[in-house]
Amino acid sequence: VLSTALNQRNKRITDHLIGWLAIPMAPLLLFSSSGRRILKNIAAVWTGRKTWVGFKSEPTPSGRSKRDAVIHCTDLLSEQPPEESLSRQIDLLYARDYRWRNDLSILWRSLFHSKV
Repeated sequence: VLSTALNQRNKRITDHLIGWLAIPMAPLLLFSSSGRRILKNIAAVWTGRKTWVGFKSEPTPSGRSKRDAVIHCTDLLSEQPPEESLSRQIDLLYARDYRWRNDLSILWRSLFHSKV
């Protein structure tokens, strides 16, 4: 579950490592729109204003906003944005079954435009 302290720490560490890996890969990342989006947002992720992969920005039940995501976990589904109810279900599954490897997989697929 993403709300646990351990998974939040793992997500933050993963965000930082992806940023460090993106710097030497910058020449390659410039060739894709997702890659340029990654390069443009490195500073925002490192400062904690954004996260690489996340859900659509909606306020949490407590009223606090989640950090904005550079890539949403629903972005890879199809050319058309999913319906709101499907988007919420995917967000819940992402949060419930959070694994840092999923973030890497979603980023990798977004770079190479692999739709599910």
